[in-house]
Amino acid sequence: MKVPALLSFLLPFLTALLLICSFPSVDLWPLAWAALVPLTLYALGEERSWRLFLLSFVAGYLFFLVGLWWTGYVVPVAPFLLAIYHALLVVLCAFTVRSGWRWGLSPMITLPLGWVSCEFFRAYLFTGFPWFYLGHTQHDVLPLIQICDITGVYGMSFLVAMINGLLAHLLLALRGGDPAEIKRSRIVRVGLPAGVIALVAVLGYGFIRLGTIELTKGPSLLIVQGNIPQEVKKRSHDNEDIFEQQVRVTESGLVGLDRPDLIVWAETMFPIPAIRDVQGESWRNTKRLSALAQKFSGALLVGVTVVEPPREMLAGGSASAEELWKASAKSNSALLVSREGEIVDRYDKIHLVPFGEYIPLRKTLPFIDDFLKSYSELPELPDLRAGTRHTVFNLGRWPFGVQVCYESAFPEIVRELRRQGARFIINISNDGWFKESAELDQMLAIVRFRAVESRVGVVRATNTGISAFIAPTGELSDVLVDTQGRTKSIEGTLRGNVLISESATFYVAYGDLFALLVLALFLITVGYPFLQRMKGIPSRKRPE
Repeated sequence: MKVPALLSFLLPFLTALLLICSFPSVDLWPLAWAALVPLTLYALGEERSWRLFLLSFVAGYLFFLVGLWWTGYVVPVAPFLLAIYHALLVVLCAFTVRSGWRWGLSPMITLPLGWVSCEFFRAYLFTGFPWFYLGHTQHDVLPLIQICDITGVYGMSFLVAMINGLLAHLLLALRGGDPAEIKRSRIVRVGLPAGVIALVAVLGYGFIRLGTIELTKGPSLLIVQGNIPQEVKKRSHDNEDIFEQQVRVTESGLVGLDRPDLIVWAETMFPIPAIRDVQGESWRNTKRLSALAQKFSGALLVGVTVVEPPREMLAGGSASAEELWKASAKSNSALLVSREGEIVDRYDKIHLVPFGEYIPLRKTLPFIDDFLKSYSELPELPDLRAGTRHTVFNLGRWPFGVQVCYESAFPEIVRELRRQGARFIINISNDGWFKESAELDQMLAIVRFRAVESRVGVVRATNTGISAFIAPTGELSDVLVDTQGRTKSIEGTLRGNVLISESATFYVAYGDLFALLVLALFLITVGYPFLQRMKGIPSRKRPE
């Protein structure tokens, strides 16, 4: 049965639509198990390479353009540029599937190898952007995602892509029409049982883990969500109002209740830069933080910009505030203030956002500055310094680590913190940049995988939403919601105990071993046909 040409051309666009609907905030996660089938069918049947390139690129471009539209709130051209790079990886995956098919490999094998390898590339190329992983669509299916404590999120992506490849191959087999031939086909005899066994095995593992992981109550935390619009945060003359609002919301969450072990303010919610005098090892502009911790009788974790001026400028004392700011090293940081008012320790954000917190190749390509000044909504071009230390803060019996905003997309940071003894993780974030967009839902879904991979409770403390407590199983223990059921652009506090697990995981010990294995197999899959063609050896028959 031949598929009409027009319908065939629409298949890649159907994949784009299904993927858009699979991810938050639409979140129709069952669609993900068939979302790649249309594109796969098109790739297997398209003989002309230029047309496969064009349609798979356009489909990938549309998916990522819609999915990453929220990046345009910061840099208007960002979604258009990011979508190009991501779409090229969709093209690579489509050609991998077609090439493997011509050499006798089922898409049940080549699709997960290609898709997961492209996800791995995205985690590291151009400093990394690990967003829209296929496995992220399953964040609400707790029995399935428990496998991530072995494989990381890549294992979940592999399983979903494998089932997509299986379905595509089955559809091609069923199209043959002869029942006897269908039953004898390898995809029915071998592929279908293998897919069912893999799915059942992952589900079985998940149910066992959910039934055996022991969770205990950790320290009590108060998350403060001030809901400061980004337009207000940009204006320095509103700093006093921002501070007073944070204090007011904090006080409202403490009325009539026992003092929590830790009060958490989100990223950069202390609006005044904290100046670190390296020479004298002292702090400036932090007296109000110390006073607050003493007033609240509780430790305070607060997001703040830390400024470290050159020693000679501090010693001279004649530099203006503007000169001091421009000459100083600046970090996006978190400070822990004890209940006695002492600054105990700090964490400087390690994985900075390209173009949002620093400009790549700024010195090599100076024209980038002029371009961004024309097309960016940022009040000034960012020039932050990346941290180098995975700080483990001490909160009595409960050592913990911090991730700032976008860092929660990178599992290696949580792994290292866990290896150094952190028993839970706090993710502080200011998502006010992105208003009420899908970015807030997507970030929460991603953070849930960090909890499962390293078996740590995760606390997400945000400025505008979505603030939540996440159990080491990935379950949402509690979410800040207002009386109308809204989770975004609301102010309030969320109080709870972090859930602690003592379970060690394969993923913490060995990291992305699974992904590296998949990448190696992918390179073999791509390289073998290439070498064979160079030797003049024709492709084999297509798989049954």
